[in-house]
Amino acid sequence: MGKWTLPQAEQTEFVGIKEAGINHFNQLCLEAKAGRTAHGLAVEKLFLDKHRADRGIQAPTFKQEKARRHCRGGQRAVAVAPPIDAEAVQGRFVD
Repeated sequence: MGKWTLPQAEQTEFVGIKEAGINHFNQLCLEAKAGRTAHGLAVEKLFLDKHRADRGIQAPTFKQEKARRHCRGGQRAVAVAPPIDAEAVQGRFVD
């Protein structure tokens, strides 16, 4: 038997959680939101930027990817293959 759940409630949605469990969850959510101060977010950004630089991570961040997906009317950046000369093309074919 779980501390915050009622096993006899079977699989009904949200009915298997005790009132104390719901209150505890809501309290944890409030504490988590209160901990997201401007100073804490700045420290987190510094840490993540340093970690990305140290590991050589080139993938876009969540915010960059979200902005890219939600651009309306703008052109999406498309990777273009570098041009190759005719000799290089001919070198790829096998007789």
